[in-house]
Amino acid sequence: MSAIRTILLDEYLTEEFVPQNDGCFRPVRAYAPEGTIFNPDFPASCFARFSQVNRIFDSINLALAPVLPERAIAGSSAALCAIAYSGLAEDGESYWVYIEINEGSYGARNGKDGMDAVDALMANTRNNPIEELELNHAMRAERYELRDESPAPGQWRGGIGSVRTWYMETDTFLGSEADNRTDPPAGALGGGDGASGSFIRNPGTPEEEVLFSKVTRRSSTRVTAWRSGCRRVEVSATRSGATRSPCCPTCGTST
Repeated sequence: MSAIRTILLDEYLTEEFVPQNDGCFRPVRAYAPEGTIFNPDFPASCFARFSQVNRIFDSINLALAPVLPERAIAGSSAALCAIAYSGLAEDGESYWVYIEINEGSYGARNGKDGMDAVDALMANTRNNPIEELELNHAMRAERYELRDESPAPGQWRGGIGSVRTWYMETDTFLGSEADNRTDPPAGALGGGDGASGSFIRNPGTPEEEVLFSKVTRRSSTRVTAWRSGCRRVEVSATRSGATRSPCCPTCGTST
């Protein structure tokens, strides 16, 4: 656990400030068998490194839950949902680019609910004000809040991810690096599972299209361009898992 905390730049275990140094990583050995996602066979490739790295820590936390129940953390969003938007400025020559990190959530832990709408595990990003983004980019926020669904049930509930809806005011192209689209974060010690994220073009319209978590297109194909009447995109970040079975409402004991 100390090695894991060190990698995550967590200073919880010591009151003395210790700068990151080579000695911090000496106890750690990495094994990546050939053919795995961290050592793929050519021509296979790895894309969006943060998604794979976060899965390591999430898997370790879940694996240790049965033997360290008081320190267990249920499945977290375990992904960096990064989306890059770009388009031409009004002068038709210069261009704008906006790289957005959509907040997932933490899984529940012993004695506490999961944290809502935060980057989980290996991440350190800031949340830019909507007003600033709208002033500098050709896009308008129609929604930015917690997801509507109920959190994962448990004695301590899972965290809730964020949801954004953008309206693009000009032709826009995007590239997405995300994860957790088919496998929701797992609950721990009997707690409920979370919910996968989603990336939807033109939500709630006849042109609605569910996009893959990892989307890349050459701009010449115009596949990811939004034109008049077809310019909305909705991003829902992952909802995390809960810990322990839900409590009995009358006696307060686990069921």
